[in-house]
Amino acid sequence: LTARCVGCCGDPQKGGVTRWLGGQALVFANAGTCHGRVDTTVRLSLDNGKTWPHAQLLDTEGGYTTPQMLDDGHIGVMYEKGGCSISLAKVDPAQILKGEVLHS
Repeated sequence: LTARCVGCCGDPQKGGVTRWLGGQALVFANAGTCHGRVDTTVRLSLDNGKTWPHAQLLDTEGGYTTPQMLDDGHIGVMYEKGGCSISLAKVDPAQILKGEVLHS
């Protein structure tokens, strides 16, 4: 993955990727900006990473991120927050596809 392929200039080295829908889709999470470790964002690709049209801002803070598919079908995103703590967001990928802002 490169920064260009996810539609931002966030550092892909500080992000993570996992597969969804039995390997038919990709989930990518990283800092969604060029301006430091901020704007933790999760993105979905339905074409094996060629495009990333679905995105959701999870937090205005952020840093290194790791997405993982959870047993209940949600995306768990563990990310650095404030440089000294770790947070976990649980996101429904169906809501991201619909463009709705729902996470906990």
